[in-house]
Amino acid sequence: MSKAFISCDLEGCSGIVNYQFSNPEGKFYQQAQAYMTGDLKAALQGLQSAGADEILVNDSHWNMTNIRIEDLPLGVNLISGGTKLDSMGEGLDDTFDAALFIGYHPFWGEPQGVIAHTYSGDVMEVRLNERTVGESGIVGSLAGYYGVPLIFVSGDTVLREEIRGLNPDIHFAVTKEGRTRLAARLYHPDDVHQQIEKEVGKAWRNRRSIKPLAVSSPVEFAVKFKETPMADICMRVPGTRRVDNLTVAYSHKDYLIAYRAFLALLYIANSVKTPPM
Repeated sequence: MSKAFISCDLEGCSGIVNYQFSNPEGKFYQQAQAYMTGDLKAALQGLQSAGADEILVNDSHWNMTNIRIEDLPLGVNLISGGTKLDSMGEGLDDTFDAALFIGYHPFWGEPQGVIAHTYSGDVMEVRLNERTVGESGIVGSLAGYYGVPLIFVSGDTVLREEIRGLNPDIHFAVTKEGRTRLAARLYHPDDVHQQIEKEVGKAWRNRRSIKPLAVSSPVEFAVKFKETPMADICMRVPGTRRVDNLTVAYSHKDYLIAYRAFLALLYIANSVKTPPM
């Protein structure tokens, strides 16, 4: 029996351009949920048509309660809700044949990456073993830790280049073309859905020839925060070292442990609210 894992984010989905869509309190959030579900359903159709037997979807945006289970096809399971141990990678293990990421976005600092960021607005850069990575590289490497290949990603044109840098064999579907961080040239959702379904089907049939992302040991996450107090408080985590004024690093021989420590650093940093000067 073949199994597919999907991590579904929102910012990279068709039709979405700014925080009015991505923030649950935004004016267009319900519309964004519909866009997100539409892109996801296209991927599910591609997988089921290509012969995937079991599909698990992890809702990976914001509070992680964006997808309604009743909107998904029969036989598809959904992980919903926040405070998950493995966040965007929740549910991954070595029983899956492949991983797919829907609606992902570029890392922080890309001027034409639509709503580009890395996990939170507190983070300016994440380096994984000295290489700048975004959420695709971080969660894709978690899949690789389990020996599961990342075979497909959807998002904007900037993310496409980021994915090519990770592994050019990963299939990709473009959802839009970034003009600035909060503006994009949008493609019609029906056109996007056709492309997603087609590329997902090809990726699934080609899954055995795509190598999992590999990270050499020891694994080091270096996180550059936007404010010094965020780095200060992260030093409370045993084993964390200070790189510079804004950057802390954590290293471990095991990727899963390093990944979870990285997530813990993000949560700790988020607790610091610097008053205005």
